[in-house]
Amino acid sequence: MQKVLVIIPHWDCETYAYCLDKAVEYQLKGYEVSIVDFSRFHSEIYRNWALQIKNFVKFRNSTKRVYKEIVEKYGISEHFSKKSNFDSRVILDESEQTYFHNILKSTLTKYTGDRYLNLNKVPREVYYHELHLYLAVKNRVSKIISEFGISLLITVNGRFVVDGAVARVAHESGSQLILLERGRERIGGVEEFKISPQSLTEQRINQKKSWDNAGERKIQSAKKGLELKRSGILESNWRSRFINVYQQSGDNNHKLAVFFPSTDLEFSPFEHIDQEFNVWSQVDAFKAFCEVTMSLGYKVIVRVHPVGDRRRKIGEFEDELWTTLCRETGSDFISSFSSLDSYSLLNNADLCATYSSSIGVDCLLLGKRTIVLGATSYSHLVPEHCAQSLKEIKTRMSEKLTLKNVELLLPWGYYYYLGGNSLRLFQVSPNNKLTFNGRELNEVRKIWIRATKVLKLPK
Repeated sequence: MQKVLVIIPHWDCETYAYCLDKAVEYQLKGYEVSIVDFSRFHSEIYRNWALQIKNFVKFRNSTKRVYKEIVEKYGISEHFSKKSNFDSRVILDESEQTYFHNILKSTLTKYTGDRYLNLNKVPREVYYHELHLYLAVKNRVSKIISEFGISLLITVNGRFVVDGAVARVAHESGSQLILLERGRERIGGVEEFKISPQSLTEQRINQKKSWDNAGERKIQSAKKGLELKRSGILESNWRSRFINVYQQSGDNNHKLAVFFPSTDLEFSPFEHIDQEFNVWSQVDAFKAFCEVTMSLGYKVIVRVHPVGDRRRKIGEFEDELWTTLCRETGSDFISSFSSLDSYSLLNNADLCATYSSSIGVDCLLLGKRTIVLGATSYSHLVPEHCAQSLKEIKTRMSEKLTLKNVELLLPWGYYYYLGGNSLRLFQVSPNNKLTFNGRELNEVRKIWIRATKVLKLPK
């Protein structure tokens, strides 16, 4: 009988739901399933006691109760997640040190909003706390594999310290690995990856499987997905922040080309992933785009990817990068903090371009002349819109570049709308919250609701 170990790497209700759902699925298939919960290993970087007290008051421990109930009901065995003593003399080899630094930077991005933090500036105690955490998880999971004969590891994501350590163990031990990730745009769906959720190769494989295995109404569902993308309904809360409309200048001598950069957060932190797609960098692609379009009389505007308040440092870095590039190329620049509605800009454009952002789909659906300069989850469906060299950009510019047939994007639309398998044990409430047997995970305590009213606290 094949033995499966499910690892819960960190605390949030979606992580618990995905891991528990998959554990029960394999248990019911006849596998011997066990589970280890590392969520209590809080990273130093977000050990904020005021926030923890707030969450203690705000939430019942409903997710943990659901965990206990499911584990007991389905007879899933548990392993204790005890930390080992840390030996500060441990030296990682060059390959593993690079790997650890990548997942550490990815983790710091999640909790500090700063992808570009130089590791030399990370406080020594934080660095060694995370290294201890990484090594402790590696050692514990390795021992469980060795002692119990585990052949399959299941966890989420794979690009943060705890789950990254699990992925490293799988690589070193030769164990099979399944990484779980939220299914595209829906909270109640989960996808499986063997390498990384950021692997474009795996995204395309999952997209094709999803489309090939879809039911009779897949055409209708795919069209609905494309319509939701075009209309922005799924992103309405985000889009409502952008209230300013683009106003064309009095200069009508130039046609307008708009470049929508992909933010660095959309790229994988692991260099080995999808190397075959890395023909040229976004910066090189943008410079080539400017050279060709400006020679043809276009005015180029760069609309930097908008960011929220929690990612100000990322926005500041992106703005600095693109300000410099726009100065070099003679392009106009719109900040990541601008409240300009990108779609009013798009609607006024004569030509749209992106590197790997999904806004390229919006451009195509809105009938705009569109060039995709990098590899994306949809570019293989519209190869006549792709250009990955100066020569190819020149060739494309002599072509029509509007979408010939919307049906080309149907597999992407279906994947966008219904990607991933539905959860079996958990449901999604009308307010888009995960529930179990009618109970909301991370249920808000009534005492907190009263406090927000009496003390006028933010909810």
